[in-house]
Amino acid sequence: MARRAWLVRSSGVALIALTMLATAAAPAAANRPPRGDWTPTGSMTFWGGRADFTMTLLPDGQVLAAGAYLLGADFMTGTAETFDPTTGSWTTAGSMSTSRADAIAALLPDGKVLVAGGAVSSAPWSATSRADLYDPASRLWSPTGAMVAPRIGLGAATLADGRVLVAGGWGDDLGGPTSSAELYDPITGMWTETGSMALPRGAPTLTLLPTGQVLAAGGSADATTELYDPGTGSWTTTGSLQQARRGHTATLLPTGDVLVVGGGDPGAPLSSVEIYDVTTGVWEPAESLSRPRTGHAAVLLDKPAQVLVISGGWSEVTAELFDVHPGRWRAAAPIVEGRGGPEAVLLQDGRVLVAGGAGLDELGGVVSLQSAELYERRASGRDQ
Repeated sequence: MARRAWLVRSSGVALIALTMLATAAAPAAANRPPRGDWTPTGSMTFWGGRADFTMTLLPDGQVLAAGAYLLGADFMTGTAETFDPTTGSWTTAGSMSTSRADAIAALLPDGKVLVAGGAVSSAPWSATSRADLYDPASRLWSPTGAMVAPRIGLGAATLADGRVLVAGGWGDDLGGPTSSAELYDPITGMWTETGSMALPRGAPTLTLLPTGQVLAAGGSADATTELYDPGTGSWTTTGSLQQARRGHTATLLPTGDVLVVGGGDPGAPLSSVEIYDVTTGVWEPAESLSRPRTGHAAVLLDKPAQVLVISGGWSEVTAELFDVHPGRWRAAAPIVEGRGGPEAVLLQDGRVLVAGGAGLDELGGVVSLQSAELYERRASGRDQ
């Protein structure tokens, strides 16, 4: 699942609290460098735009976008649509059983998509335990078993056996985060409780490792991270991050290690980067980003192995590429439109689709975006 915009509790600000440092403000449009390998593509069909939504690559190469929070209008939607990379257009794809934002989405072994949890209202904040399945063959949604507990800002990972692990998040009114976790069985359509994490975590990242374990990172004031063992249903602590963080991204590298980028609290995004060594369980610092980012997107590219990091604020148009070998960052072509909390997926043809998020309208107001754009590397695999 691609990175989602991160929730903060009432002790911070509100849903999709995405910030932009003045020192990292985008240059005026007239002074921007060429767009390079970024090109606009068709805009999403939903009139209100989408922020805090899910985006999932389907087996047939299309992309499913579902749910959203409408900034300015201050309500959620349960609508969905699909993107066709061959035509560059979006088509409506029905609606879920409930409107929701900041849910999780997971591709199941049979090609269906599970969407679960999320916020159903913001005044007051209300979480849902409902879950729905999208069938790409029929383009229809159907309810499936409800989670044990309602959650907003939960983490999720699909296990090697096809079950889906969710953990952490907040309940109604965005009180303290939870440490509880549960499993979805796609065969029975039911959820069952599993072992709880050692710490409560809000909007953690969950990453499936080559070992079959799941790494939970961030979402806590504590820098410790944890490993989930599907065989025992239990969590154990592993190495600690150099810095506690949330609003970060976690990307599984071809080496089996995990790259964690940026994050931080609103008003204080981080430029630091760390790599988890799957063999030693230790986090090591890596070269920092050129500027602090939180609420950004990250996508792993292949041949050569690079991680593309995109935006991170509604005025932020910069992007960066991390070369896995030798572990260095360099500038990528700037995106077409600044986006806070965009969704991004790697398409089957190697291009990257980036869509939605928080942006600015003509009057400078913050709105949910309908627009989308595509990134394509040059033949050499190098952006510059």
